[in-house]
Amino acid sequence: MVLLNDRACPVVSRHITLLLTLATIPDVALAADIALHFWNSVFLPAEYRIQISHLITTFLQESSVQPVTQPLGCHSTLTCVLTKDIVAHLYNDATSPMSVDQAQINPGSDTNTVIEAGKAHRATPEDIYGWLYFMLSDELRTFARRIRALPISFHVFGTDARYLSLSITEGELTAYGIPPTVRFDRVEASNILDPNYIGMQDVLEA
Repeated sequence: MVLLNDRACPVVSRHITLLLTLATIPDVALAADIALHFWNSVFLPAEYRIQISHLITTFLQESSVQPVTQPLGCHSTLTCVLTKDIVAHLYNDATSPMSVDQAQINPGSDTNTVIEAGKAHRATPEDIYGWLYFMLSDELRTFARRIRALPISFHVFGTDARYLSLSITEGELTAYGIPPTVRFDRVEASNILDPNYIGMQDVLEA
């Protein structure tokens, strides 16, 4: 089980769009490239925009019952709650590329990993963004293959992280496939540790 949570609707929408793209576009290399352009490009090629628009439109048309649970390929599933704000952002994803502010990637990897990926694809030493492209492309392809090969259940929520664990332990998310007894092997807190978001203490207490 993978649980993705962010209280910002644009981020929740992005998670859903990326999962749909990586899981359902038949060609893994193409799926990874479309996902990477959607994630990090101010300009989205027209043919990529058409594919994303089709994916999102189909997803929304088939999402009349809440919570939404839809297959991601043959083995994996996506469960989420579509609020009006999230639906609005999904429609925006279907029609517009990312803004300049959104089109920034922090890969969470050290510089050596990026450099090694660039060398493997014979990128020039001066082209650090080329190295980053190849590293992220390789990782997205691997992720796309795993979604297709393994039975992974993805649960996407848009709640305040401080109350998420309480909602789980009190059984409020049982209907969404997350029982109170669930345990996670890894928890990634990302930037909510920053004082201007939630902060270290609240994250640890949550």
